[in-house]
Formats: sequence, structure tokens, C-alpha cells
Amino acid sequence: GWIGSLNYLEPGKGYMLYRKRTNDTAFYYPAINGSLAGTTPREVNPNVMERPVPGNFSNADNMTVAAIIATDFEFRSGDSVVAYVNGELRGKAKPIFNNKINRNTYFFNIGGDVEQSVVFMIDRGGEMIAQSSTMLSYRSNTSIGTLAKPLELHFIKQPGSITVFPNPFNKGTNISVDLRGVTFSQNHQLQLSVVDVAGRVVMKQPVKTISGTAFTTNWNGRNADGTICSKGIYFINLTIDGIPNIRKVVKQ
Repeated sequence: GWIGSLNYLEPGKGYMLYRKRTNDTAFYYPAINGSLAGTTPREVNPNVMERPVPGNFSNADNMTVAAIIATDFEFRSGDSVVAYVNGELRGKAKPIFNNKINRNTYFFNIGGDVEQSVVFMIDRGGEMIAQSSTMLSYRSNTSIGTLAKPLELHFIKQPGSITVFPNPFNKGTNISVDLRGVTFSQNHQLQLSVVDVAGRVVMKQPVKTISGTAFTTNWNGRNADGTICSKGIYFINLTIDGIPNIRKVVKQ
């Protein structure tokens, strides 16, 4: 949506758009809902020139992060970096070349209202394959990292081995997780939710506390009201101790 030499806005600086002509310019303002949309519910068609996430719209405040990926991780073309707060997607970024350090940099706008932990993950084709080894604490109106000195993110293989079968599925799919690689605690807080391709929550189960090294649950292909979901792509999100584990599934 932008043509020109300006690839990003720097915190603390002001910007002015100057044009010689006034009759050939159109501004596409962000599509707003959630806490910023007022009290009247309405359907919102997101601006196709944005890359929004649902978490941006449900909170009035935000935090910005400029980050780079440590060189010990193999980042592939098509990968993106996403930010989760309390198991909810709050931000995502794709690489933009930063000529101040001659490296790709990732710019996040992370929504939130209360102080909570932020974890960064690598999204590869709808599957979260790695997570950051360091968690940040979300704070409203805070900027972390600069163009000259971005935050460096180190990624590790995601703990826990999750299997979703069958996939594709028709009437239901089973979700099983091997918790032997998860060392946060002996007891684990797990929550299953399903999200569609538009980022809408289809269903969400209550948080369960379990012990042991294995857990199995299922999704019957229905939404929270019990209605059979339409055919298409969905994302299974199994949050383990606040860290999301996401798998893409296809309902036939």
C-alpha cells in the first residue's frame, strides 16, 4: 500500500505527508472494532492493505517492538514472526530491510491493556515451529528496540509434541500432546481453542489442569453454539502453560 523510500516510522519522530496534487489521493484508514469501535456492534471489513490481527482491535493500548532474529536460527522465505500474549495472537511481522544495520528487522504493534508475558513464535505455513527463549513483559505505550539496536530474538524448538489426526477430517479430529519436553512445572494448564482463517474464535474450552506426560482431547468440528462448521481451513490452538501451540487443520 505504500510506494516510496519510507519503509517504517521511527518512535519519537513526527512525519508529514506533502503532495503537490490534491485530487488523486485516497486514504485507507485502519478498520477498527473491539474497544476502539464504540458501543454499537457492527460488521467490519478489514482494510485489505493492512496485515491486522484480532488482538490489535480488542485493546485500546499498544506496545511497539523492533526486533531481529539471531543468526543461529534458519529463517525461511515465507516465515513470519508472531507475538502472543496470554495465548492470544497480538502481533505479527514480516522482514523489512533495515539499512542502519544492514539486516532484516521485524516491527511489531502489540495490543494490550494489562501487564502480561509476551512470547514470540515462528509461523511456518500455519504451524508454530519455534518460540523465543526470552519472554517480554507487555507494558502499554512502551517501545522496545531501535533501528540501530533492535531487540535480538533467540528461538528454540517448541516444547511438547502435538499430533492432530485425522487431518483433513470430516466429523472430528483428535489432538494429543506429549508433555515430556515441557519443563515449566509438574502440573500444566491447558486450554484448547479453534480459530478460523479470519482470526475469529470458533470455540474455546475451559482451562484444564493436568499432571503427567500426555494429554488427549478432540474437536468435533462444531462451533461454540454446537453448529457444524463449514468446510475450510481452521487453526487448532492448544495453549500449554500460557504458550500457544498451533496446528492447521482442514475440515472436509
